[in-house]
Amino acid sequence: MAFDLKYYQLTCEYRFKPILDYYAYMHKIGSPFSEDYQHWQTSGLKLNFTNPKDRSSLAIEHNRLAVTIDVPSTPDVLETRFQRAFKEYQKHVKVNEFRRLGVRSVSMVGVEFAFEELVKIMQTKLLPKDDTLSQIVGVHVKDFMYNIVTERDGTSIHVICGPVKKNEMSRWYSPAAMTSDPEDEIKEIIYPNVALFVDCDCYNDKPSSKIAETFIQAGLKTAVSIPERIVKYILEQ
Repeated sequence: MAFDLKYYQLTCEYRFKPILDYYAYMHKIGSPFSEDYQHWQTSGLKLNFTNPKDRSSLAIEHNRLAVTIDVPSTPDVLETRFQRAFKEYQKHVKVNEFRRLGVRSVSMVGVEFAFEELVKIMQTKLLPKDDTLSQIVGVHVKDFMYNIVTERDGTSIHVICGPVKKNEMSRWYSPAAMTSDPEDEIKEIIYPNVALFVDCDCYNDKPSSKIAETFIQAGLKTAVSIPERIVKYILEQ
């Protein structure tokens, strides 16, 4: 049986050593994006762009660049948006020392069976069956989240997954903050009643400038493929 995995949020964030020259070019960096996003705000220190129509945001700062998209049409949209922002930033201000590169995906697969049944399925696949452990924590598992950090080729991968109900979505992730006017049409996020939730964060906290050039592609590929493979492993018999 095939299941429909839906990405509810994709984020790419680069953090770097604070750059003083940024303040001389901040508005030049942000100017091309005023047409792509309906709203923009500034504190004088940073720029925040948001577009309620597609629930996307762009943050430009002296030590950070981040793009977030809720319920994207395709994962590739994130790569296109971030690469453009990164290129524009580097055109005016050269980043020489990166502190952290990250790509994160939040995805879910809605299921038609009961929450308790999903717990049982995931318990079988993800929790070790150990009598001693069961005596300590209890035999009947009512709910749980699988949480693990691994490393692959220098990239850290933090995965959280488990069964979720519609009324508890806010416990596990927050949609991008939107600036809007009363007349704006804000894209609605529709949640399933019961779902298999997967949060996959791929990051490198000791990156080189060379890695930064292509990390968005590699990180996005990993952040998209891991949830797909997890869903297949858990739900497809």
